[in-house]
Amino acid sequence: MTANEFEKFIKLMMMTTSDQEHEALVALRKANAYLAGMNRNWEEVLRGKVTIVGGTTQRPDNFVKHDNAQDIDAMFDILLQTVPLHSSFREFVDNVHEYWEKRGYVTDAQYKALKRAVERARA
Repeated sequence: MTANEFEKFIKLMMMTTSDQEHEALVALRKANAYLAGMNRNWEEVLRGKVTIVGGTTQRPDNFVKHDNAQDIDAMFDILLQTVPLHSSFREFVDNVHEYWEKRGYVTDAQYKALKRAVERARA
């Protein structure tokens, strides 16, 4: 993440502390969209896996992509049928599904979360 991108991200996050619920929610959604646009996620930011290096965004050496379409599509088929539409977890599933559709892979953390959810759905 460039220093400029990082500063913009900080400003968005500071706006999430607003007393105005709508303003805080809009800022959080913009921060989510901003991360997605840079091909990043919250885990990477919060665990310090996104670094500011020479003006470009770097991924850690141990970054894992999961791109087995048959496996991942099967998990989404189950979750999109079983997770209630208006739940916060459904919002997560929808966001990861959008990430999958856009990039053709999911991160290791996303994959593990999907896998756990499918295991719970089958139990």
